[in-house]
Amino acid sequence: MTHLPGFRVASARVDIEGFARGKHGRFRVKKMPLLYTPYMMYPAKTERQSGFLFPNLGYSERQGGVLGLAYFQTLGESADTTFYLDLFTEKYTAVGNEIRYRPTEATQGFFDGYVVDDPESDDLRWKLKWTHTSDDLPWGMRGVVRYRNFSDFDFFRDFERDFNKISIRRLRSSGFVTGSWGQHSFTALVADEETFVNKNTTVTKRRLPEVEYRLRATQLGRLPIYIDMLSSVDYFSQQRTDAFDFTYSRADLLPQMTFALSSLPWLSASVIAAPRVTWYSDSIRPVEPVVVEPVGEEPGMEEPASEESGLSGESLTRTLFSSSGTIVGPSIAKIYNSNKGFFTKYKHIVEPRWSYTYLNDFDDQDRVIEFDEIDRLRPTSVVRYDFINRLLAKPPEETGQGAREIMSLSIAQAFSLDEDRPLQRSSDGTRTSKAGPVAVQYRYNPTQLANLEARLSYNTLFSGLNNTSLTAGFRFGQHALGTTWVTRFNAETGKTRGNQLRFLAGLQLWPNRVRLDSQLNYDFVTQVLQSQRYVMSITAQCFGIRLEYQELDLVGNDDRRFRFALSLKNIGTFIDLTGGTTTGGFSSPF
Repeated sequence: MTHLPGFRVASARVDIEGFARGKHGRFRVKKMPLLYTPYMMYPAKTERQSGFLFPNLGYSERQGGVLGLAYFQTLGESADTTFYLDLFTEKYTAVGNEIRYRPTEATQGFFDGYVVDDPESDDLRWKLKWTHTSDDLPWGMRGVVRYRNFSDFDFFRDFERDFNKISIRRLRSSGFVTGSWGQHSFTALVADEETFVNKNTTVTKRRLPEVEYRLRATQLGRLPIYIDMLSSVDYFSQQRTDAFDFTYSRADLLPQMTFALSSLPWLSASVIAAPRVTWYSDSIRPVEPVVVEPVGEEPGMEEPASEESGLSGESLTRTLFSSSGTIVGPSIAKIYNSNKGFFTKYKHIVEPRWSYTYLNDFDDQDRVIEFDEIDRLRPTSVVRYDFINRLLAKPPEETGQGAREIMSLSIAQAFSLDEDRPLQRSSDGTRTSKAGPVAVQYRYNPTQLANLEARLSYNTLFSGLNNTSLTAGFRFGQHALGTTWVTRFNAETGKTRGNQLRFLAGLQLWPNRVRLDSQLNYDFVTQVLQSQRYVMSITAQCFGIRLEYQELDLVGNDDRRFRFALSLKNIGTFIDLTGGTTTGGFSSPF
């Protein structure tokens, strides 16, 4: 006899479109009883019904045992809400609310709020999350909102049960509307990004808002000339705890003209010219030298001011001109027929590439307030070459699959044409080279289920490696393996700066029933297993079990956590037990 997992009752009564009532209910896996309830009631209705949900039992090291109560309320056919009350044995109390809505096929959203009365801090600590998507706005526009906020960054470590969230140190919220009409597109965006640097320092950057207009590449008549344009207007806010608080505006205009110089199939050549004008409503105040009073007959000295310069209150206009040229080819290819293996044809392509990039200098760059990559543009005059070998393979016609790349090898290097801006230098700046490091990349994808990628950077100034990386992945059925090995060197001294290995595995121990996922991070320099995580998922017809263990071993911080969760079909998580230990202080990764 097969013993399926599920509830068994001594007696039951089921009223269609009413409720199923049972006495002496026992939840069993095989022959083993896990739960017992003297009385249970379960809706037997075809429509969603309001009412109390199954209580949730849990435990955590900080809050102790928890009893979670929830009430579900329907709000018509397209919305519902759930109210939560969590009672903890360690005098914590928490309330929460979830709202789901989908008024149309193209509009949906989800809100989640949770507030904890923390007796240790005597404060209310909270989290908020709201996501909303509308794909049916007027004029074919689309709107998206992703809002997330917490009362403090320690909320993650103290109250989050999801192990992936306990180490979050950056919060980003945004909302935008966007539309596209032919070659034209428009986007209006507001964004907030908060970064936790350390216990007393937080950096906040906001776009309030950003309006962007883009003209995609458009051909001028029948000429081999294409124009495109990117323009934006921003209002920024930048704050750092006890350091600065800036608010200012920026307008940026980047028209671009591309000239296609070749129509040959084996040779591609183009030139791009792009002037750029950026206006700032405010700028950084230049640092004035401080004159040190002379002593006796000694002359006075000038020293830079030690205090932060702040803003000047003066607007600033930056004008730049950039140009670039690219030549791809001449490309050489040869096709080979094959009667063996998984492929019937191979195509070997040898493709050299040359490019040149130029950007002029701006004398007042030190006065530009930096917010993103637009502000951090630096002068350049660089030539780069890439020598690429590619091998494409085509399976038999009956498979219905097209040709794909199974192997590639590329070698690249850049050269600066500016004496004052070398691409390699020694730590003290006395030795420089206008030639950049040599970059080598190798890819091998024998099947769609296996991949291998190797990279290295060779320092030509000191004749040594800068870094290497090796990434491999393999999937077979419901199993998956992957590894990444990254090594960083100091080419000047020959010493190893970092040597880390990450290993991931997902094994289906019992098809569609039991799965084990693991992740390991090992540092060969410190000989420390920095992190390890194991998740076992057990899925049955009417229940699911999740066993999870995670251990972090970082400088000054040793964190161990475990979790046991039991979910019932159509009910949700019924039991959620978390716990662990933390030793040492927190070490910020920033």
